[in-house]
Amino acid sequence: MHKIYLTWIKRGLGGLIGLILISSFAAASAQDSAWNTPLNLSQSGTASSPQLFQDSRGQFHILWQDSFLQTFLTASGDGITWGEATAITPPFAAAFTQATEAVPVANMPTLVADANDIIHAFWLDQGNLNYSQVAQEAFTTDSAWSEVITLASGIQALAATITANGQLSLLTIITADTPDQPAGVFYQGSEDGGVTWSAAAALYTSPYFRLLTAAELHLDIAPGPSPQSLIAAWDDPAQEQLFASQSDDGGITWSEPTLVDSREASDPANGITPARLQVIASQGVSHRLWLAGHNDANTGTDNRACALYHSWSDDEGETWSPRTHLLSDMPECSDISYLLTDEAGNVWLLALTPTTALLQVWTDGNWGTPQQQNRIRQFTDQQTFRELTLTCQQASISQDGVLVVSGCGGLRGQDIWVLSRSLGELANWLPQEGETSAWQQPVQLHEDAAALSQLTLVTDSQNQPHLFWVQPRRQTVENDPGTVFYGASAIYHTMRINNNWVAAAPILQSPAGDAEEIAVTMTPEDRVLIVWSNPQTGQLYFSQALSHQAFDANQWSSPLALPLPIPAATSPDIAVLPNGVVVIAYAIPVNEGRGIYLLNSADGGFTWSEPVLAFDGAAANWSLLDQLHIAVTNHNHLHILWRHQSLPPTSEPLALYYARSLDGGQTWSEAIPIVNEAVVWSDITGWSTTQVHITWREKQSGRTTLWHVLSTDDGLTMDRPSRITTFETVAGSTSLIQDVMGQLHLFQITHLASGPVQVLPFLWNEGTWLPEAELMPGVSAISNESQLASGITTIGELWVAAAGLSATTGQEAVWLSGRVLDMPPITITPFPTLTPTPQPTATITPQPSPTAEPTIAFPKEPDTANSPSIGPLTINSTTDGIIIGVFSATLLVGVVFLWGLRASRNRR
Repeated sequence: MHKIYLTWIKRGLGGLIGLILISSFAAASAQDSAWNTPLNLSQSGTASSPQLFQDSRGQFHILWQDSFLQTFLTASGDGITWGEATAITPPFAAAFTQATEAVPVANMPTLVADANDIIHAFWLDQGNLNYSQVAQEAFTTDSAWSEVITLASGIQALAATITANGQLSLLTIITADTPDQPAGVFYQGSEDGGVTWSAAAALYTSPYFRLLTAAELHLDIAPGPSPQSLIAAWDDPAQEQLFASQSDDGGITWSEPTLVDSREASDPANGITPARLQVIASQGVSHRLWLAGHNDANTGTDNRACALYHSWSDDEGETWSPRTHLLSDMPECSDISYLLTDEAGNVWLLALTPTTALLQVWTDGNWGTPQQQNRIRQFTDQQTFRELTLTCQQASISQDGVLVVSGCGGLRGQDIWVLSRSLGELANWLPQEGETSAWQQPVQLHEDAAALSQLTLVTDSQNQPHLFWVQPRRQTVENDPGTVFYGASAIYHTMRINNNWVAAAPILQSPAGDAEEIAVTMTPEDRVLIVWSNPQTGQLYFSQALSHQAFDANQWSSPLALPLPIPAATSPDIAVLPNGVVVIAYAIPVNEGRGIYLLNSADGGFTWSEPVLAFDGAAANWSLLDQLHIAVTNHNHLHILWRHQSLPPTSEPLALYYARSLDGGQTWSEAIPIVNEAVVWSDITGWSTTQVHITWREKQSGRTTLWHVLSTDDGLTMDRPSRITTFETVAGSTSLIQDVMGQLHLFQITHLASGPVQVLPFLWNEGTWLPEAELMPGVSAISNESQLASGITTIGELWVAAAGLSATTGQEAVWLSGRVLDMPPITITPFPTLTPTPQPTATITPQPSPTAEPTIAFPKEPDTANSPSIGPLTINSTTDGIIIGVFSATLLVGVVFLWGLRASRNRR
């Protein structure tokens, strides 16, 4: 798949708003200054209906009507300089010159130029589709045009294109309905430059077309992604649907019409009908662009009645990306939009609203940063020094990268104007790497009445973030969409495509019962791997999909039941070793056989080994174990972290333990305690060949303390634990991630007694945890029962997602914020290489001793340590955290016990 960059809309907080407005104004002014002085081509006040086109030599031509003279005029140029307007009377001017009133002809010709320097003209005259052609150099010579032929009758709309091999292709709509020719969409083609034409072939028929006027009809046709392919698109406004079809043999046969979009039950009452579907293909990628008014995650939250949507395919139309909302910050709906290509094959989108214009480029699988081009909406007439508003714009890009826009405007009457600018370097239209941006204001991605959990965020090698969570599946009663009920918990997913997040949807569920406790990772080949548990059966399941298809439930492999010693597994985690082996670790928390187990797959998850016992909880006389995490360092070394806990009804966390494996998980070191305290959250991550980081959250005396311990010798020894911070307020979820440079980023939700929820970022910098100077913007709608997840791409796009109850609706919602980090081009200075003398007891054995491990208490900082305050935080405070809730259930066995255990974990 293509590399996807991030469009970062920089927004400040509080006092930064004024600065941002000034910056935005300056940026818009800079874009306006890039345009050449607008040029009045007609200078008559009676001009209308301009038609802009480019011939095979790159020369531009603008054709327009003069209602006073009742004739056509044309001017030509290279986009920068233009010749004088010339009056012409081509064949399509006949209806105009014979008119009895000075009014414009309703249908301007459609003009296309082929590689043989021939211009082909198609136009409608009282429903007849007429055709003529002329050599480019004789375009203004009336007698040089070929004899007019009528290709079809009963036509109300047309679109034309020409392929690279010179094939002429026509798409038409017939509204008349007869037994021999029903109303619908038809195709005709010519392989000999317009000398002969194929019979009209029906692509789509519908009696609804009989009711439509020419103004309601829209269709488009373009060369496809391969030399012999064509793409056709059309609207069916009577049924509020959009369709597309593709031919892979030059128009001889066509695929069945594909429904691109339609009105949906959840759409707002004022939402516009899906309309104006456009298609284009370049560099093997096909694009669709259209308008619609959907109530989805991208547009519904701000009650938009209209949005510009985009979808694309890089496999010759076999599969398409989900629709994504473009230009989400545009204050109005785009009433005019154009898809254009430059000489390099980049696709450009020019979108105009009644007051603004935006231009952005698609390259390497991503939309660049939209930039305002207000000059083509409004400018100052240099003769009268009055503001003119431009309408009826058309656009094209020259062979040397000049964007040319024609339009209509005038204070008295109307003239034809042309504006141009160089597009310049492509990098100027893309987000700049190495730039540190402010946090975006959180954007709501999803909302539903059912509680959600297990929020997880991962990124792939193409810098696409993926967000997962577990939530009961929303369902409706057949024939009664207003009746909603919730079924078993399913795994939901959303991802960013083209800088927009697609609507969240369920992608996976257990074969029987709920999905729970998900763990997700990404392979270097961009396969998304996911493992989860089923609380009803105690079974673990595994599935996978290609990252660019992860939004489609049909692209995920069927859930595979993993081998277990007994069906009572919890806390699964998953990782991929440097040698490509996939490893899954999980816990059997109670009863005989309790312990930590591992599975591995050498074929990408299709087959799995038998379970390997990494820690024998029964032999160690442990009562209960859970909260398992796994990390990887180079040379296929594995590291696991898990929690020792007492049985219900107290269910108190007792200690946090660690073990490592130097042979890919086949044999394991003895387990050592990291801390003998009430740990309510923990995580582990590995870096290079030396570093293992462990972080955890303790609770004591109404406070919560975040701790960190580092191993610089691949887990052989551990440094003294250091305190990251202590929270005087209520602390919620925590999330730890590591970027490609090995820097650690820690995020913590806090709930202020009188104020919004805050997400506080910390950065591991040269051996010290420091709070970042700029806090992530608060999401005041999140409740105390919050979820938190984070992820970072290889180019430094940092994402943080949070979930909880919405204060405004009382429903569960997911919010997202992000920023761009300055990723240094050099690696972090490695820690000194240590060569401690191993103790005899460190010899790796398959299982630990059956006796309980002795307590290994790491020294802690003295209670009198200096404790500077930062906002609601106390750095290096000496107290611990929040009082944990007590289970009211008595001890149960088997599946019933696992239900209670999961419930207690989710409450934390």
